[in-house]
Amino acid sequence: MIANDEKFFMAVLAGLAIVVLVFIFALSQGRTPETYTAAWIEESPLSVNENTDFPFTFAIQCNEESETAYTYKITADEKTIEKAVTLRPGETKTIEETVSLSMPPLGYDKKKVTIEINKPGKEQPYELWFWVRVSEQ
Repeated sequence: MIANDEKFFMAVLAGLAIVVLVFIFALSQGRTPETYTAAWIEESPLSVNENTDFPFTFAIQCNEESETAYTYKITADEKTIEKAVTLRPGETKTIEETVSLSMPPLGYDKKKVTIEINKPGKEQPYELWFWVRVSEQ
């Protein structure tokens, strides 16, 4: 009976030693920093007159490991604006663009402005949008 107890105790100790060694090994392997891109709308109007240019701003923040080239596409009223910007790690760029909107279909009073931001290696774009109430002049 004692021999079985000793074997069990030794097996438990060996198991704990393995767990501790794996834990120490995992801690010794440096962590790779998390990289990401942040994007947000800074200013957008709540309402505009139809077919009148209005400005809005959005920002892109690069938290990647290296310089990153972004392309962005703004869609408003089936019109698109496509441009590019390159940011260094830690850099934030506020972008101002101007668009205009026609009257929404009957029964609606708002239209959507969409911003798609593409990053190399990312299949789906980051998508921002806002709604604007459009009224007749």
